[in-house]
Amino acid sequence: MIMHLSEKKNPIEDYAYYDAFDVARILRIHFKTALKWGKEGKIPSFKIGNRRYFPPEEILALRRELSR
Repeated sequence: MIMHLSEKKNPIEDYAYYDAFDVARILRIHFKTALKWGKEGKIPSFKIGNRRYFPPEEILALRRELSR
């Protein structure tokens, strides 16, 4: 099947949750800043074991807000 460029999804949007490295790449910040902001509650996140995860809807909304 041939897909047009406008139909292609961003591969990063396929994940259920982002990790700190994904958030850092999307927001163009250091991954430690993403972890710190998540821990401080500046961006929504949750921990499973020793890892912190971020909901993609919130991160993409924050990216749109910061790009204004």
